[in-house]
Amino acid sequence: MILLIFWGTVLLVITIRVYIKLRPPAFLKKGGKGKIDFKSYSNKLEVKLANCEIKTNKYTEEVSRPLSRISMLDGLYQGERNLTLIEKTVTVFIYTHTKPDGSKVKFYSPPIYKDESVIERYLYEDVSVIIYIEDSANYYFDISFLI
Repeated sequence: MILLIFWGTVLLVITIRVYIKLRPPAFLKKGGKGKIDFKSYSNKLEVKLANCEIKTNKYTEEVSRPLSRISMLDGLYQGERNLTLIEKTVTVFIYTHTKPDGSKVKFYSPPIYKDESVIERYLYEDVSVIIYIEDSANYYFDISFLI
């Protein structure tokens, strides 16, 4: 029994030491909604949405209806009967930033699955977005106002 308590304590101490050694630094801890918290240590760049290039893609997606016994039998006769086509739109904002040395860097927003009319409304309202930049490869394009 004493041997079991001893080895359990040793294992606990080793686990704690390994955790302390391998845990990420405080600035890499995840912030709200699973995004890395760049806001606390990165450069902040405020950009008007009208200055961004907007790329939009429309596509249709096949979605199957919930299956019932009758719909399964209908599907044997005509397979596409249980499918509905839904039109979707995905938009991406692209901002091209010119550095002081004259080189250009492009920053891409995450995909936005909103209707074009919603995006146009924000363009009409002259909304600003914030890009938190650590370097050209690590940045966070803050579009939380769209969510």
